[in-house]
Amino acid sequence: MKPWQQIRALKRVSAHDLLIEDHPTAGAVLAPALVIESLAQTSAWLILATTGFAQRGVLAGLRHIEVGAPAPLGSRLDLTSTVDSWSDEAVVFNVEAWRSGESVLRIEGALCFLIAADQLEDPKQTEAHYKALCSSEDPTLDRPIRNPVTRPVQMPQWAPYDAVVEVVPGAEATAVKSVVMADPVFATHFPRCAVMPGVLLLQSIVQVARELLGASCDAGTKWRLERIQGARFRKYVRPGDELVLRARVRDLGRDEASLTGSAEVGGVGVVAIRHLVFSREDGPAAG
Repeated sequence: MKPWQQIRALKRVSAHDLLIEDHPTAGAVLAPALVIESLAQTSAWLILATTGFAQRGVLAGLRHIEVGAPAPLGSRLDLTSTVDSWSDEAVVFNVEAWRSGESVLRIEGALCFLIAADQLEDPKQTEAHYKALCSSEDPTLDRPIRNPVTRPVQMPQWAPYDAVVEVVPGAEATAVKSVVMADPVFATHFPRCAVMPGVLLLQSIVQVARELLGASCDAGTKWRLERIQGARFRKYVRPGDELVLRARVRDLGRDEASLTGSAEVGGVGVVAIRHLVFSREDGPAAG
């Protein structure tokens, strides 16, 4: 078997996407975590198609993530995933999302462990879904939207945590989340084995980091996620788990902040992030 080397896909950003954020100039945009999820799913399709839908990838690590231009509602994302290395145990990808020639998000070193596809879903149904996507001729993907929506439809947003239990300004913050089967994400992730997507765990930690920065800086200061380095996903998070989410300040400057992040279940680490780097959205701080 010779693995495919690259796959391309298209995504239209919709008001019905799970995570929509406000951007200071672009309005309502797709959260970076959902861009990562789109790129991860694109990579998963490459593994599935190469192996005849016998294997799929499970996200285990992200070496370097660079966040670029925003992805507003109604915009089209061009997604590209390229194989960097492929072994019997794992595949490493370099992936990128583009909008109108601008990079929206780039990942170097997305590590996916290989498992039997039937552990998570019915391979025949997965193959049918893939073929439907490949044969889709949606004219809206290439058609400009005359009146693009600038604010999302009012609908429930996915909650990154249930409560913030402690904030020590300039130092650390802790939040908790109960993982419940009623969460709609488990309807498709996955039919045979409910697993919380790693990118949603990442989103939870990013939001705890924002809470910490908000408590550590002047009121009204907003921070933009710039990059993530060294994210590792160590264990599945399942319904019934009680998550403890933490962010800690490494360095808090005038215009840039660096933090670490983690998630635990029962005292056991399930996610670790070496660097979360944010920049001020409102320009340099007054001196």
